[in-house]
Amino acid sequence: MGKRQTLRKILLAALTVLLLALLYIGLLLITSDASPTPAPTAKPVSASPSLYAANAEELVSMVNQYPGALLAAKENAGLTFRGAKSYDTAWQGGWARLAEAVYTDEQGRELRLLSFYPASAIALLDREGWLLQAAPGPTVSGCATSVMTRSGATRLALSYGSGAYAAELPAGTDIEKAAGPLQLYTKQED
Repeated sequence: MGKRQTLRKILLAALTVLLLALLYIGLLLITSDASPTPAPTAKPVSASPSLYAANAEELVSMVNQYPGALLAAKENAGLTFRGAKSYDTAWQGGWARLAEAVYTDEQGRELRLLSFYPASAIALLDREGWLLQAAPGPTVSGCATSVMTRSGATRLALSYGSGAYAAELPAGTDIEKAAGPLQLYTKQED
């Protein structure tokens, strides 16, 4: 009787493994037949010289040379523009364009506004220690943001078109208030 139960358990286990293997193969076949929707592709970026902006006029010039939208703050919004830079870096067999605009608030705390083109280049952003919050963040230029925190600092992240953006805010910043002056700027058409 003991041998029969043991043999029955072995056969049942083998049958279970066989059924799971068939299920796995079936799922692989089903998912390989599904045609994935292609992600929107950004225009390739050719390498260009770094740009620096020390004032609002130079920032407008930088916006006009940036391939996508650029994250910056509205004028007269209580933030002081400290400078901006735009540069290229090697990315996925080509180039990605990154831009950083730096502002200070009324308390002298620094805000960094980062733009990435193409959007996939946001993977170059430091992610260590940042925790994604469950609640959505405020909107910026009509786009929803995700909120991440690290050691009291806050990062708002969003995507628009072929670009991705991040605003790094100092500890203690009211994110609703900080998001108000943020804007995505695109090239001015002649």
